[in-house]
Amino acid sequence: MRKPGEFKNFDAFVAARERLLPWITEYSPYALLTADDPPIYMIFNTPPAMGQVEKDPTHTANFSVKLQEKCQEVGVPCELVYPGAPDVKHATIQAYLIEKLKAPTARP
Repeated sequence: MRKPGEFKNFDAFVAARERLLPWITEYSPYALLTADDPPIYMIFNTPPAMGQVEKDPTHTANFSVKLQEKCQEVGVPCELVYPGAPDVKHATIQAYLIEKLKAPTARP
């Protein structure tokens, strides 16, 4: 579907959006997120730079800000950590996993 180097800029990507929608629907974490998904933890070395050009925008804190908003909309717990992030509960993935793995499980 996509040729290497096809999208040199965002305008080219937007122009091809209709052709790419099947891929977006099938593979996008944002598109696939539903209320029954497990909690999400995302950590980045740099803070979001919304509205600024990013080399790989889908793998930056920018995309994660929007994914976190969608998580809140559908009720999926989501932690987003980056330098200067507000309300950080778990500074590391290890701390997050230890708490989640030690949490009591609901019994049917």
